[in-house]
This record gives sequence, C-alpha cells and structure tokens, in this order.
Amino acid sequence: MANIFLVPALVDLISIQLAVHPDAPVERIIFDSVDAVGIASSLSLWCQDVLGAEIAGSWLWAVSVGCVAGLELADGRRVVVKGYAPDRDRARLDAVLAAQASAIEAGLAAARRLSVPTRLGLGWAVAEEAI
Repeated sequence: MANIFLVPALVDLISIQLAVHPDAPVERIIFDSVDAVGIASSLSLWCQDVLGAEIAGSWLWAVSVGCVAGLELADGRRVVVKGYAPDRDRARLDAVLAAQASAIEAGLAAARRLSVPTRLGLGWAVAEEAI
C-alpha cells in the first residue's frame, strides 16, 4: 500500500475541499468516502496499479461534477487524474479520449492520455499528462 503520509499536500488539499463542502456528494459518489486520507489512499493505490508509480506530491484538487487531482509521481511525471461518477459509462469515456487523441494528431493542444478508463472506488478514473 502506498504511504499517503509521504504526500501530505494531497491530504491537505482534499481536507480543505471537504471543510468547505462537508457533505461531499461528488467524493461520496466516486470514492464512497468523505475522508481525506481514504480518498488519498485510493488515489495512491490507483496510481501505483495503473501508472506504475507512487505519488510524490500534489498541486491540485478540484471538485465539480467529478474530481481532479494534479499529481507529481515518484518517477518524475506530472499527471492529472480525473475521477468520474459511476454513471459515466466506459464507451463515453473512451469516446472523449478518442476525441482528445484526434485533436493532438491534428496539432491542437490537448492532454495526452496516460491510461484507459479504469475503476477508481465506485467510479472511473483516467490519467492525462499535465500540460
């Protein structure tokens, strides 16, 4: 298991958001949790399993209709992990990623995907290169 205490910034960023919105409906839907340490642990494990690297730092946590984490990985990559509610189906997420890939091929600025949609908690997650 990843040692989330190595990335207190992530726990702090999540805690700030939870203090502002203690009901945390989006976090509850995606992570089945409103606990900052639990959410950070889920993200840490996901990064290890899907991206093959532990989280070394965090610079962003935002919540809207989904959750977005800006992370620095132990291997030096800066990534954005987007968490989606479970009602987003895999086909829809694949279509969004295909559109992003087409934009990149056409020379437009778009984030390169680093993973396919993969389960995270109750929902889905996708990692992209931070640009």
